[in-house]
Amino acid sequence: MVVMKNVMQLLFLAKNKKMTNKITSEKEYQETMALIYTLMNKGENALSTNDTLQLTALAKAAEIYEDDNLNFCIKNNSNSFPN
Repeated sequence: MVVMKNVMQLLFLAKNKKMTNKITSEKEYQETMALIYTLMNKGENALSTNDTLQLTALAKAAEIYEDDNLNFCIKNNSNSFPN
């Protein structure tokens, strides 16, 4: 329940354009990603201005968490796309 409270706080901050909070755990990250997917599934044309602000803030928070905590890297592989 605490995790959902933190994610809801992210949403509140996003609504008020005060995105100062950051994701601090894997569980918060997963909850945030679920909210991102929910907003994205609405479809671009169905998003309100508020939805767009929330989506932007949540995506930025998720990206910061990924950069700081998850080892996402793109390897140059000879079987991948040509240069």
